[in-house]
Amino acid sequence: MEITRLIEGCKRGESHSQRKLFDLYTPLLFSVSLRYAVDRGQAKDILQDAWINIFNGLMKYKHQGKLEGWMSRIVINTALRKLSAKEIQNAVYTTEFYNAPTEEPKVLTELHYDDLLRLVNQLPEVSREVFKMAAIDGLKHREIAELMGIEESTSRAHLTRARKKLQELIKDLEKVEFYG
Repeated sequence: MEITRLIEGCKRGESHSQRKLFDLYTPLLFSVSLRYAVDRGQAKDILQDAWINIFNGLMKYKHQGKLEGWMSRIVINTALRKLSAKEIQNAVYTTEFYNAPTEEPKVLTELHYDDLLRLVNQLPEVSREVFKMAAIDGLKHREIAELMGIEESTSRAHLTRARKKLQELIKDLEKVEFYG
């Protein structure tokens, strides 16, 4: 398989293999880093650091699971390291959940990915990262808790609060009249 040869070439330090792997996966990994960054500049910094970690970690890569998933996890871990450890440790919520039924706002039919990402980036830092890992990247609360050094219940509470806040932000969008 082509990817296996690329990985083996990277392990041998072949710059053309490294370049090809970089070119092949940068678009995917940049989209992952954008989800965790506050702007494109920070996303580029995250991705640059992640590529260093990827190339350094390839020697340990065991070809188990998809390479894309392994590299995406490295990007996520790199982004999380940029979070303030103090913010994560001090952000503990109760286990109160919001189960009230909600109506789907009309604005959702007109909401684009970039618009939604802008709304997500308005969430408090820890809740935002938990939301991205759970809702976008599909990580389980156990995995999120391990990555962020928090309890699973805290992860669930952050996700619940993030969803509630996103609902409020989307409803606020409905109140705004767009002129154009």
